Amino acid sequence: MSFITQGKTNLKYILSFVVIILVILVVRIIFSYFFTDMPIAQAPWMLNCFLKGEHLEQMGMNRNNFACVAHYSDGGESCTDSNQCKGRCITDKPKATEGFCAHDSKEPFVCGYGELKDGKILPLICVD
Repeated sequence: MSFITQGKTNLKYILSFVVIILVILVVRIIFSYFFTDMPIAQAPWMLNCFLKGEHLEQMGMNRNNFACVAHYSDGGESCTDSNQCKGRCITDKPKATEGFCAHDSKEPFVCGYGELKDGKILPLICVD
């Protein structure tokens, strides 16, 4: 009989934990909604971003675009190809054969950085 009682107690703890996590996620979505210009229709996308451990940032020249940004633990390490990084291998030097791993997923999209592939810089495209 004590096994059944213990199982019910464990279930209460698990359900409490799940409720706390859901409340935290809802609070983060509400906070992001009120302190950014993101429409509420983006809430499912925001939730997916937070569940992956990433965060939202306003990006672009007029800051109207939002992106889910991931941070990379190998950011700043030297590289010659993006296969050596969790993100992309980038450089800000026009004739470089070696670059560094991006610190986060937005870094390569800043104009002025080129991506390296086999020690060669790929064509640079600036997108807003």
